[in-house]
Amino acid sequence: MNYVNEPQLLRQYKDKKTINTKTKENIMNKFKKPSFHLPLETLRTIDEVSKPNYFNHKQSLQEEKISLDTKINFMKEVDAFTLGNLNLIVGRTGKGKTDLAITMVADNLIKGHAVAIYISEGLISDYYKQLESLLKTKLKEESVIDSYMSKLMILSTLEHPTNSVLEYDSWCKKLFSILRDNKVQLLYFDNLTTSSFSNSTPEIESGFLRSLATEAKKYQICVTGLIHTTKTLNPFSEIKIEDIRGNSANSNLATNVFAFNNFDRLDKGMRIIKLIKSRDYGEKVGLSFDLTYKKLKFRGFYGKTSKISEIVSNRYFLQNYKQKLSGLNQARS
Repeated sequence: MNYVNEPQLLRQYKDKKTINTKTKENIMNKFKKPSFHLPLETLRTIDEVSKPNYFNHKQSLQEEKISLDTKINFMKEVDAFTLGNLNLIVGRTGKGKTDLAITMVADNLIKGHAVAIYISEGLISDYYKQLESLLKTKLKEESVIDSYMSKLMILSTLEHPTNSVLEYDSWCKKLFSILRDNKVQLLYFDNLTTSSFSNSTPEIESGFLRSLATEAKKYQICVTGLIHTTKTLNPFSEIKIEDIRGNSANSNLATNVFAFNNFDRLDKGMRIIKLIKSRDYGEKVGLSFDLTYKKLKFRGFYGKTSKISEIVSNRYFLQNYKQKLSGLNQARS
């Protein structure tokens, strides 16, 4: 930028004997002098700075959380069906985790929510059969059952295959893009342990779960994953947070973690689900619920769930651990 000094400009008026004040002001207004302006926020004092803005932003995010309605007591207790959550249900192999998931899916469908199930083991047809059998115990009209089933999507490695375990991030992005296009609100993953990503290195396993949690938050889809306990866990011990199969990322990334405990020495049909981690409801960690299993023509489901005291649940855990093998399947004391 070229600047013109005052004498040079004034000499243009040398033929004039006098230059009045107004003319001089007009001349001076033609100067292009540099100026510097600091942002108003920078000039404010510490007391004047609007500190609450950041916290208000966080608060607004908190207020935007949407929790879906449910009759599943242990999930309702901690708003586990909040969109964007990642929930884990950890239990021993072959002890009814899939039946529990089917029970939860049926509740979600009846509440009008769109649900997807991704299965890494088993047949899609078996899941449909079990769900239809369960819905028929709750609903009588076939047309109503069909309308609820229309909100269900079941995917497997055939519909959404894994090309390489190193591509877990792109795999998750593609999966959630499909879910978004179908307006899915809840995703069940059965089973995280048997997926190809979990049967790989610890780095790939943790990266996969991190991508799963990230995409769930991004697309505001509630994810509930079933996962096995460690192979070395005593079959009669209570399941703890450190007993989750895999590395620590599995529990660290989850919003809520539930332990699905069986009691084979007391009663083979007895199940207690216990909250062992909650990011938003830490004060409720340790809550336990007794589950009632009901047999159907095709497998079964869990009916009424009732909260039990810590004293009662601890007594069951202790009795199951200490009970002699001769006491298998005796009635609950």
